[in-house]
Amino acid sequence: MAVAICAALDQFTGAGLRREDWIHISRDVEAVVIRVPTGTQDHYPPAFGGAMAIHLAAGGERREALSCDLDELDRRLVLCYTGKPRQSGINNWEVFKEHIDGGKQVRKNLAQIAAVARDVREALIAGRWAELGRLVNEEWSFRRRSLPTISTPMIDRIIAGARRAGAVAGKVCGAGGGGCVALVIEPAARSSVEGVIEGVGATLLPMRVAREGVSVKVT
Repeated sequence: MAVAICAALDQFTGAGLRREDWIHISRDVEAVVIRVPTGTQDHYPPAFGGAMAIHLAAGGERREALSCDLDELDRRLVLCYTGKPRQSGINNWEVFKEHIDGGKQVRKNLAQIAAVARDVREALIAGRWAELGRLVNEEWSFRRRSLPTISTPMIDRIIAGARRAGAVAGKVCGAGGGGCVALVIEPAARSSVEGVIEGVGATLLPMRVAREGVSVKVT
């Protein structure tokens, strides 16, 4: 929503800013509102759409569009809402502070998550879907070790039940603590996995990877 507002204001004022500018403005506004530092990982997808890797290099981040089969990715993803809203920056801020303070376990976890992210990029490009599931499981294992509040009993029930029903992996979206859960599935298991989600009281969210980013239409 923040990126869309920036796009609309850019059109209205004739500012002529780049999509990256919308990303950074909306990121900074978010940080002011929730009073903790925020990243850009949530802002790039609505600005550009498609599958992408965000490279966090010295001097600033860089987006790389990934050539992967988005139709197949759609078939292999299930998204649900736990019913518990979250303030997305809080868990990340706690992990960030622990890292600054020299927490060895958090530093180790984050290094492992970064390595998994690089492998996920390769798996998506090559269409290695079984490997993608394995990597998402690894990422979730490392992430939930960083802070107890990243997962909740509801999240644990959703992921455990979905995996028994045929999902190959699951993880929270964003900083965890509630909100949404993403599941990687074999396409044939979709109905069983969706049944588990509804059975535990979560809400299925129809989803499709956006093929393009935000656009402004003046009528």
